[in-house]
Amino acid sequence: MREILYGLKLSFSYFSILPVKFKDIIQTKKSDKAFLFFIPFVGGVLSLLAIMLFTLLSRFFPPFYAAVFSGVFYMTLYGFLHLEAVIDTVDALFASHSGKDVYKIMKEPTVGAVGVVFVVLFLMLKMTAVSYLLTKDIFYGFLTAAVFARLSIIFTLKYFDIHPKSVLANTLKNSLSKEIFFFMILFYLLFAFILTGIKALFVIALSFLLTIVLSSCLKKKTGFINGDILGFIIEMNEFLVLNLFLAV
Repeated sequence: MREILYGLKLSFSYFSILPVKFKDIIQTKKSDKAFLFFIPFVGGVLSLLAIMLFTLLSRFFPPFYAAVFSGVFYMTLYGFLHLEAVIDTVDALFASHSGKDVYKIMKEPTVGAVGVVFVVLFLMLKMTAVSYLLTKDIFYGFLTAAVFARLSIIFTLKYFDIHPKSVLANTLKNSLSKEIFFFMILFYLLFAFILTGIKALFVIALSFLLTIVLSSCLKKKTGFINGDILGFIIEMNEFLVLNLFLAV
């Protein structure tokens, strides 16, 4: 039980800015599996906090402002971690056209103009989607998007090799046994089914398809899969699922 709790705390420590305290280091295969399993759960908790904030703010402010503020709050809760990965990945993709060292470009502390422009435009679209779902009280759509986006990376971890220098991504991949892979899919699919009904099957199918296509294209273009690419896939999946709930 202590190992599972440690994995849960580790997930929040890595993928959110919520304060987490550790008394002891319990690094075992069981704690690593728990760490991987709870990553989508972290997304669900962060989106739930944003929904609660929206519910509170909408009593005092115009709904659209409350929705935008809550959307920004949600992204702040995960420290804009995946958005940074989007910039790095886009910069690397454009660098690959000129024959530069893609991995080196991705790991530079500076960012390129193309990556910044892309993420600004992406943020505008994402914030519009989140705001619409919140103002229309489609909370289950936002919650499902946050969970399934983070669940999506298990498909990349399962079917693609990870760059040897990407320590965290390799830790996650090594924890992804066949049992934990199918258990995660079934558990979070059941969660989404309770929230959205049969739509959950459609959502996870498209999320799986997008993940495989993106992973294949990015692997072909950059020559590797690493943590930044996983973050990029999370953001693209979240945007996809948000738009699916906008369309239905």
